[in-house]
Amino acid sequence: MKSSAELVELVEAYLDELALTPELGQLAEPMRYALAGGGKRIRPVLTIATGEALGREPDELLPAGAAVELVHNFSLVHDDLPALDDDQVRRGRPSAWAQFDEATAILAGDALLAEAIRLALSYPTPRAAPDLRQSGGRSPCSGVRDFPKRT
Repeated sequence: MKSSAELVELVEAYLDELALTPELGQLAEPMRYALAGGGKRIRPVLTIATGEALGREPDELLPAGAAVELVHNFSLVHDDLPALDDDQVRRGRPSAWAQFDEATAILAGDALLAEAIRLALSYPTPRAAPDLRQSGGRSPCSGVRDFPKRT
């Protein structure tokens, strides 16, 4: 089994070389900016380490690990927006909306999520599609049911 440091190196290399959907055009730059902001990469490392413990090869698990990391970064980009936390700095540098603009950050975050789904569906097994379909359409707040009603 690979060490966590070795897995981080694998993930970083995979993300650096990740071919984004060409139709994203100018969104590729803010997407890569959001991904390149550093971070511990704990989510993809755990994804890969779990698969490795179950007998799979790390290289086979990189798309799944990257998909998890893209979803995480989508959430960070959207969380930093002025309408939410209004954070101008993420990991010691301007957040995506502060570096580009708010509309670009929203679209880049959405594109990170779409790319994560594309990666998850890249596996030859049909198992990912039902899992995504079952979880689809839920917002991060979908479990919150007791919001007070405005009067």
